[in-house]
Amino acid sequence: MEKIVLYNTLSRRKETFEPINPEHVGMYVCGPTVYGDPHLGHARPAITFDIVFRFLQHLGYRVRYVRNITDVGHLEHDADEGEDKIAKKARLEQLEPMEVVQYYLNRYHKAMEALNVLPPSIEPHASGHIIEQIEYIKKILEAGYAYESEGALVVDVKEETDTKEIPPCMILKSDGASLYTTTDLATLVQREEDFTPDEVLYVVDKRQEMHFVQVFRCAKKTGIVKEGTALNFLGFGTMNGKDGKPFKTRDGGVMRLETLISDINEQMYQKIMERSEMSEEEARATAKIV
Repeated sequence: MEKIVLYNTLSRRKETFEPINPEHVGMYVCGPTVYGDPHLGHARPAITFDIVFRFLQHLGYRVRYVRNITDVGHLEHDADEGEDKIAKKARLEQLEPMEVVQYYLNRYHKAMEALNVLPPSIEPHASGHIIEQIEYIKKILEAGYAYESEGALVVDVKEETDTKEIPPCMILKSDGASLYTTTDLATLVQREEDFTPDEVLYVVDKRQEMHFVQVFRCAKKTGIVKEGTALNFLGFGTMNGKDGKPFKTRDGGVMRLETLISDINEQMYQKIMERSEMSEEEARATAKIV
């Protein structure tokens, strides 16, 4: 297998890529919350990790690429309180939540095909793992780590050395609904059972730093991961609009991928027709390839 040297943004140095299991590589990438049309911001991770996926396969690695679909538990404003985004969309459009999920998931897949992005090996849905979430929450309750606060279930994660306030980690809302913390803790449970890792690294939107402070501390306190397991957060930037703020599907005004791809194809088609004697059908097919 050809040697690969990558820049590790955590250690800030170049390192030789060495899979845990020789010739096998696992990729886990967070997919979309399917309650609106995909926009320009969704294209970046899709294309970035598609390149990594293709490159590793080209080198001969057997790659298992997992990209999850969030179809429950993503609250408004990316907070730990408020209404579930998909439930709200369903209420406003008078649809069942899974109708909303399926419609926008189909739209997302169509956009990915237009970008020539390969599908992942596995595409799990958050709603398909609710039973596992319930089971580990029961264990946390039985061990006495969690308590009720205004109807919600929380775990204290503050430490004496804290120089700023660290709110409790909420693992269930007052109405019994799950949150990002619920699914992230469930993921750590599964990682521990499947791999018993020495280190876990989350490469996530930098705005989620406090969220992962709470999740990591909760995981250590409740014994979800061993005390010696290194849990690290590495934040990346966002796709911003002219106002300097990150693109958000709910706010509108963000160019949808469908519109962007259509505009690019049309402009490329016009340029081809200006400089070539191709038929219209051939020119449009070429424009899509370009």
